Amino acid sequence: MKSSTSFVKNFRLQALILAIFSIVLYAQTLRFDYVLDDGEMVVRQPFVQKGFRGIPDILSNATTFTGTFSPLSSSSLSGQVNSTTPQESKKTLRSAYRPLSLITFAVEYQIAENNAVLRHAVNVMLYTIAVLLVFMVFRHIGLALHPLLPFLAALVFAAHPLHTEVVCNIKSRDELLALLSSVGALWFLCEYAQTQAWKNLVGMVSFFFLSLLAKENAITMLPIFPLILWALMRFSKNSVNWRNIGIVSGSLLFIAAVWLFISLRLATWGAEDVNFASILNNPYAKALPEQILPTKLSVLGEYILKLAFPLTMSFDYGFRVIEPIVWGWKPIASVMLIIALLAHGFWYLHSELREDVLPALGLLWMLVTMSVASNILLYSGSAMADRFMFLPSLGWSLALVSGVIWFLKRLGVKSWEQVFIGLCGIIICAYTVRTFFRIPAWASPYELTKAAVRDTPRSIKAHAAMTLEAFLKANNAGNDSEKMQYFREVYTSAHALTELAPAYSRGYYTLALYFERYAPQEDTPSQDSARTYFELALEHEPENREYKHDWAMFRGHRALAIAVSGSAQGASKADSAQFDSALAHYREALTYNASSNLALANIGSVYARLQRYAEALPYLQKAVALNPYDKTINARLALCSAQEAIERGNAHLRVNRLEYALAAYQEALGFGAATDIAWLNIALVKEREGKRDEAIAAVQAALRANPTNSLAQKMSTQMQSAQMQSAQMQR
Repeated sequence: MKSSTSFVKNFRLQALILAIFSIVLYAQTLRFDYVLDDGEMVVRQPFVQKGFRGIPDILSNATTFTGTFSPLSSSSLSGQVNSTTPQESKKTLRSAYRPLSLITFAVEYQIAENNAVLRHAVNVMLYTIAVLLVFMVFRHIGLALHPLLPFLAALVFAAHPLHTEVVCNIKSRDELLALLSSVGALWFLCEYAQTQAWKNLVGMVSFFFLSLLAKENAITMLPIFPLILWALMRFSKNSVNWRNIGIVSGSLLFIAAVWLFISLRLATWGAEDVNFASILNNPYAKALPEQILPTKLSVLGEYILKLAFPLTMSFDYGFRVIEPIVWGWKPIASVMLIIALLAHGFWYLHSELREDVLPALGLLWMLVTMSVASNILLYSGSAMADRFMFLPSLGWSLALVSGVIWFLKRLGVKSWEQVFIGLCGIIICAYTVRTFFRIPAWASPYELTKAAVRDTPRSIKAHAAMTLEAFLKANNAGNDSEKMQYFREVYTSAHALTELAPAYSRGYYTLALYFERYAPQEDTPSQDSARTYFELALEHEPENREYKHDWAMFRGHRALAIAVSGSAQGASKADSAQFDSALAHYREALTYNASSNLALANIGSVYARLQRYAEALPYLQKAVALNPYDKTINARLALCSAQEAIERGNAHLRVNRLEYALAAYQEALGFGAATDIAWLNIALVKEREGKRDEAIAAVQAALRANPTNSLAQKMSTQMQSAQMQSAQMQR
């Protein structure tokens, strides 16, 4: 009993437990990769990539966002480095002044460039500090009601599953910093309520300004400050000091006006075009007028349910996930729930009992900060998002824990304290388990996409991203069964795209690539399916250069396959015509993407197959320059270079220019390909020079390079026999 009492009163021990809990819970994120728009806002952000030198630019410019949909990774589905589609490259620009998070990214870049471990570690650290600040604020507000209330409410906040997006997604640091700064301002407010010291007022205003610099949704905290101050003064010895409330409100309004002036000078929020890409983010774009308000109200109800029961989470709640609806039971139920919560909040806020006031304060806190996410007054940039509940979860955590006390006292439970601790413990454990199993979904783009496809199967974004991520996984698969698994995911998501969004060309395009690449080249039905889906993709988006490029590549591959088959059967005329057709299609592909390393490599390969090595080399060299780490293309270049050198050597050998021939063959050896052929030709040179021993040594080198070379075996036997005869004649 004594130990439990000491824990209740031990502020430092409680703070230590909260810190350890937050760090341990999110420690697994340290091994995570970049996901979602981390690439755009962190890795490729031009000001961030300057390090310290970019901070002045960050402070003097707004952050530009895109209102269109793009896959989770930067690579294109076809594997081309510089390939983009008009639909995806058409950016709807919106900008906001959010310099604080970008400054932290720039500092991290200066320290360790684009090290994801460091950035995830910073997110965990900032979240831990935020949890501790929440604990300190809750101590000011709720310690008098129950000594464990601040600790338990802070634990509920720390464990809440909806926070996973904010902590695990590096770009969401703007949400994290906005909350941290807001809670810091609240702590100074609580200190000011006790001391009326001007330094606390300055601290409050400063931190509130920082929160606005982190993200503009912190403006919703503006009404919370006077509410909390009023609640604190309600239970103080003195009556409500309206002068202090006026000073606090006036100071915050002034700093908000300063921020608004700066933000409006630098940020320009452009209207989104009503195209398919924008509809994916904003399902209200094409909703009927009578559907907009009911849909938005139903989303508010979903938010409240998610705060209470965060069972399903996703990175996307856009088009098809949220379907526009007319007035029915869902929006009506949402309205009734919101009215009930507001009525409870305003009614009990005037109570003389602290157990009445704290749940009311928490509910109003939650609903006020949730207002911007409703999209009723202003469109926030997304129809719904888990991260939007980060600030409202502060009020929810306070309302939930204090609400348990309110409920138990209303029921007249005698041992309510034990029941209170038990119920809070169950809630915290449930939240912790859900969070622990949600966090791994953010490990990589593939894992995040896989979870989204499972949890929100009607998400077009999720399926479109899965087609890309599973394709990348299949290309890097270690065995055929693993590759087959990923290709099944590609097919499933691509097929889902054609059903969920028949007008969206990406599904047809992915199916075309699936049938082209997964099915064997000789499988005619699969190749016919590929042709059909290519035609459908181009029918829906005829000017898409990526599709045109891959359509030309497909026809080139088919012509090349026929040419190779005809060549094997001795059909020389068909062989020549199909080779020419393949070259024409690959050149056509280059007109749509001049940096297509695949088209360049294939042109080089066709020329090499035709033994026109000098013509092949420039194309293969360009392909390697574009993708220097491609082992296949590098091998082709090496072989072609060696063959070209051997051809030059043969030309010199035919006119008996032995010195030049030898130099060419030795050059061929340097490429590390066709070395057996080069050594055999060196042997011929040495034989003509009368250097039989060196000729025999060259033949032996050819056999070491390729023991199965029958010509080398024959030459070795002949040369050794001739050497023996010569020795006998000499004797």
